Amino acid sequence: MLYKINIAQQDSSAAFRYFVLAKQYEDSLFLDEKQKTLTSLELQYKFEKNEQDLMLARQRRNVAIIIISGCLLFSLIIIVLILNQLRLKAKKLQLEKEVHERELEFKNKEMVINVMSLMKKNEMLAELSEKLILLEKEANSDESRDTIKKVAREVQKSQEEEIWKEFSTRFKEVHGDFYDKLLKDIRH
Repeated sequence: MLYKINIAQQDSSAAFRYFVLAKQYEDSLFLDEKQKTLTSLELQYKFEKNEQDLMLARQRRNVAIIIISGCLLFSLIIIVLILNQLRLKAKKLQLEKEVHERELEFKNKEMVINVMSLMKKNEMLAELSEKLILLEKEANSDESRDTIKKVAREVQKSQEEEIWKEFSTRFKEVHGDFYDKLLKDIRH
């Protein structure tokens, strides 16, 4: 306003001076406004940057939690699978053990039956041997006696050898490692 008054009075130097002062005040006010705007923008930038940093930190933490949870879940699944595998293996071993026990029991029964039949056979051979001995005593010629005596000896010899061979074979089938353990115990 002083500028306009001085121009109207035709005082150009005072008008110029007031004009320069008015422009300086305008520039100063404009600069203050710009400074306030700039400060506001800087604060907003810092705030948004902090918010973004916090969001990134949360996302990283969430990713880490997800990864750790996934690893724990994966580990748990592996542990469950391993335990299941071990349980199945134990069941399989138990079934195999039961099968072997049944086989052993069957072979034991078979051995007992074979031994019993061999004993009956042995008894029949013993009776036959006794009858041959009686025939030997009743025989008239020496040649007949010698023949009967040889047959009686062969029958006795074969019955003993046969029963022991059969028993030994069956015993080794059922208790194969018995002899090894026995020899080991004897040596120590």
